Amino acid sequence: MGVIRKKTVTRGGEGGVKYVCDVCSSDITSTVRIRCADPACSDFDLCVSCFAKGESRNAHDPATHAFRVIEQNSFPIFSREWGADEELLLLEGAEIYGLGSWADIADHIGGFRDKDEVREHYLETYVDSPSFPLPKRCSPHDCELANEVPREEFQARKKRRIEDRREKAKNAPALQPKTKPTASVPSCHEIQGYMPGRLEFETEYANEAEEAVQHMQFDPGDGLNPRTAELEPEMELKLTVMEIYNCRLTQRVERKRVVFEHDLLDYRENTKLEKRRNKEEKDLLQKAKPFARIMNHKDFEDFNQGLLDELNLRQAISQLQEWRGMRIGDLRSGEKYETEKGQRIQKTIPMGSMDRERLAANQRSKQVPPPEPMSGAALLLAPELVIRPAPQTNGEVNGDSGKPLTNGHTNGVNGVNSHAPAKPKYTPPLISGVQPLQLSQDNAPDLHLLTTEEAKLCEAVRLQPKPYLMIKEQILKEALKTNGTLKKKQAKEICRLDTQKGARIFDFFINAGLGLTELHTERLRWAWISTQVQPQLMLFARIIHSQATAPVCAMSAASIASLQRMSARALSERMLEEREAADPTLAVIDVRDDDYIGGHIRGSTNVPSTRLDAMMPTRVRRLKDKKTVVFHCALSQQRGPSAALRYLRERDGLLAALGEAKGSNAERQSVYVLDRGFAGWQETYGEDERLTEGYRKDLWLNY
Repeated sequence: MGVIRKKTVTRGGEGGVKYVCDVCSSDITSTVRIRCADPACSDFDLCVSCFAKGESRNAHDPATHAFRVIEQNSFPIFSREWGADEELLLLEGAEIYGLGSWADIADHIGGFRDKDEVREHYLETYVDSPSFPLPKRCSPHDCELANEVPREEFQARKKRRIEDRREKAKNAPALQPKTKPTASVPSCHEIQGYMPGRLEFETEYANEAEEAVQHMQFDPGDGLNPRTAELEPEMELKLTVMEIYNCRLTQRVERKRVVFEHDLLDYRENTKLEKRRNKEEKDLLQKAKPFARIMNHKDFEDFNQGLLDELNLRQAISQLQEWRGMRIGDLRSGEKYETEKGQRIQKTIPMGSMDRERLAANQRSKQVPPPEPMSGAALLLAPELVIRPAPQTNGEVNGDSGKPLTNGHTNGVNGVNSHAPAKPKYTPPLISGVQPLQLSQDNAPDLHLLTTEEAKLCEAVRLQPKPYLMIKEQILKEALKTNGTLKKKQAKEICRLDTQKGARIFDFFINAGLGLTELHTERLRWAWISTQVQPQLMLFARIIHSQATAPVCAMSAASIASLQRMSARALSERMLEEREAADPTLAVIDVRDDDYIGGHIRGSTNVPSTRLDAMMPTRVRRLKDKKTVVFHCALSQQRGPSAALRYLRERDGLLAALGEAKGSNAERQSVYVLDRGFAGWQETYGEDERLTEGYRKDLWLNY
């Protein structure tokens, strides 16, 4: 064969297809050549001289074999700058290398054609043609360009173009070696095995999935029985295999979506963030990773941040409880305890003499390290707020006034010289005819959240710590709304207690430095913030560590046996009566957990039984104005009655702690359990859209 495909070193060179004589090996690419047309000779080319002499090689017989004279078709047919020979090489190169491999096609054409020129010519001549897929001048009788541009002129123009481009290629500066490959191969990305140009991985999920279908063939008309017109078993098997293959492709695409959506390919950035976290945070986030498949990126980041915040709160509560067990009452003493504890642990590590000398030398030469950023748990245990020094009255300043003084650790009064008379502590007076309540850790688990003066106030007005904190929060919030001006009458209305008790609480705030009639707004704001932090810590403490004893209060006499039951029919009548009411007096609480599917009663509130303990105080406050409260679960045999009983006891305990008399709104409230639960409800009213939402009948067929 006389064809040599020569790959040049640089793209866009002279290159192209080379033809040589099969007898004398002379280059006959640009001249007339003779090709044997007999089937016995494959691509046998001869120059004119060898053909005239009758030379032969191998199976070629010049006396009997037919031949063809092939000359250079160097004249334009479709474009003024492209000859017929180049058009043939363009189509041949596209057939060999495939459309899109323009650099290889340009090398196949030669003549210093570059890939951009080849691509533009193909798109303009063949794709954008009005006679697509044929060129515009596809008629054999269209010789307009050949007659307009003579062959000699076209060949001279082609020769000048090749010489000019050859000179430019010689004078062009050498290309700099590339430091990083740009091809779509695994070495182009920081993630090994990922090909960024194709958005694929070298080893995909279910990488062998294609092996099951690679030899499968589907011919027209196959698979149908001509007599019964039914699918044959072999075709059914093929379709089943194809369905399995499509399922694997779907799973592969889903996993890629998670990788791209959550930026898992940014390995370096993710590694930097990972190094900043401690071991507990890493383990927690590792367990949360499966949830990324059902969340978008923003929701998953918020979910992780919430988990980290909860972890920090739990650690802070655990540390505070440890300090409480050690009889540590303030944060500075707790920090000192932690420091000394770390030093004791360090001393218990066995060390040799050389290790001790090396450690001592390091301690002498080591500079003081910069303070590390505080973790989430440490921020929750930060020292109290700095108190600003008051204006000096006698010209003398405490020697330590240059240092900020914290609450509970002042040298004098707010930074003033200790010779100034200290303000006497306010002791709330007792209420005549009311026996003080003795509070301790046994009957008041939340007593540690109060100061000594606040504890004495609660004893005087017979108020538990938790209701007192709620009253304090409401008073401070209302005072902030009115810019610090709050009258005693307003405070009494907020307390909803006896007149004398409300007056005692108001007087206590006035004398404690929170003068509500002439209030410093900034200090009030910090006091209100403290009321927000205390209930959160108390709530998490209740979830993590249950207290040893419950608060002493009047317990409800209700039991599981004495709970009232309400039928589905009675509940439906009540709901229809109050359907258009602006403020309904009926509340339905659904305590189902993972089985909260298949529908629910319209207007009901879902409070999972696993979270009922934490949310019960909130439920009591929100349902205090309702006349009827109905609890239910799936069957109302265990979770529903238990929730109703806990609600009754929590409500009655809070009522007794607030000191409200019998016959109040909470006492008149009726609490029921829905008979047969939601399973019985859906049998009658499941498809009634007035009473049921999100109902799915198929989930309850075999329940």
